[in-house]
Amino acid sequence: MEKENIAVIFGGRSCEHDISIITGLQVLHNINTNKYNVLPIYIDKDGVWWSGEALKNLEQYKTEVKVKKGIFQVALFSGCNILHKKQFKKWKSFLKINCAVLTLHGMNGEDGKLQGILELCNIPYTSSGVLGSSVCMDKVIMKRVFESLKLPIVEWFYVRRDKIEEQIDDIDKRIETSFKYPAIIKPANLGSSIGIGVCHKKDELLEKLLVAKEYDDKIIIERCIINLKEVNCAVLGYKNNITLATLEEPISYKEFLNFNDKYISEDNFVKGMKNLKRKMPANITKVQQKLIKTLSKKAFYELECAGVVRIDYIIDNDTNKVYINEVNTIPGSLAFYLWEYDGVYFPVLIDKLITFAKLKYDEYKKNKFTYLSNVLQQVNKGSKNK
Repeated sequence: MEKENIAVIFGGRSCEHDISIITGLQVLHNINTNKYNVLPIYIDKDGVWWSGEALKNLEQYKTEVKVKKGIFQVALFSGCNILHKKQFKKWKSFLKINCAVLTLHGMNGEDGKLQGILELCNIPYTSSGVLGSSVCMDKVIMKRVFESLKLPIVEWFYVRRDKIEEQIDDIDKRIETSFKYPAIIKPANLGSSIGIGVCHKKDELLEKLLVAKEYDDKIIIERCIINLKEVNCAVLGYKNNITLATLEEPISYKEFLNFNDKYISEDNFVKGMKNLKRKMPANITKVQQKLIKTLSKKAFYELECAGVVRIDYIIDNDTNKVYINEVNTIPGSLAFYLWEYDGVYFPVLIDKLITFAKLKYDEYKKNKFTYLSNVLQQVNKGSKNK
C-alpha cells in the first residue's frame, strides 16, 4: 500500500515559536515512518514556510533557517492540496498532502488561522477546527462560553490595553470590590505562562498590566487563589467519541508555573516534560475527579474541540471548589507524556490524531458548498430595465 504524505507543521509567528519547534520535532521523531511519508513544514518567525529533511535536526534552528542543502521554501495555494516548492524563483508542484499534523502553539497557528488555510486547501488536519481553535485561544471569549454553559470559573474581568493608564484607579477599585488582591494578570491570547504576573497590591498593578499589554490588546484580571491545587485533564477524540487520560497534578511551590518551570528547568520540554514534578493520578477526591471528567467532556464537545486537548483546572483547597481554567487545543508535546501513563504511546497517539483528522474532514465534506440559483440572471435583467 502506498504511504500517505503527512505534513508536520510547526514554528509560526508566535511568542511560543521555539516551544512549537520542540513539539514538532518530537512528532517527527515518533511518527510511524513505516506507515507514513513524513514531511516537516517549518514556519519561521516572519511567516515564511520551509521544508526539507534537514529540518528534522534541532541544530538547524539555532541559526536562521534559509535556503541551503536539504532546505527549500514551500507554499500552499487556496483550493489545492498540493504543496508547492520554490525553484529558480518559480513555484512548482511538489507533493500532495494527505493530512497535516499541527504542532503550533499560540497565535497564528493554534488560533484558527492556519486551520482556515488548510480547509481552503482541502487538507485534513489534526486539532480543533477554526471555531473551536479561535474560541479557546481567546480567553475572554472562552470564559464567556464557560459562563453561558454554567461551568465554574474564577471571578474575572478584562480591560483593553489602550485604557490601562487612564483607568488604573477604576481597575484597582474593581479588583477590590469584585474579589480583592492578589490578582492574576495575563494576556487573553497567549500561553506557556508568557506575560503572566501576580499582583498583590495597587502599587504593582500598573507594572503587571504594562507587561501583559505587550502581548495582547485584551488583558484578563482574575482572582488569584492562594491555597490551590492544579489538575490537568488530557482529552482525545472527536464529537462524542471522547477518551480521557488519567488526571495529573503538577507540583509547584510558586503561585503559578512560569515559562522556565515548564520548558527550561532540567530540560523539561525536550524530555516531554517528564522531569516536571507531578502526581499521577492527581491527589483529589473521587467527587472532584468525577466532576472534572464531566466538565472536560462537556467543554470538549460544546467548544467543538477535536484531536488532543489539555484542559486545566484549579481547586481551591480552602473550599474544595473546582474551577475550569482554560482549554489548550494544541498542548505542549501534544500531552503525550500523559497518555503514556495509560499505555498509549506517542506513535499510537499520532495515529489516533490522524484518524480523527480524517473523520472530521469527512464530516466537513458532507456539507453542500454550492447552491444553484438564477440570481445573477435576474440582476442582469433588472439592470437592463433600469
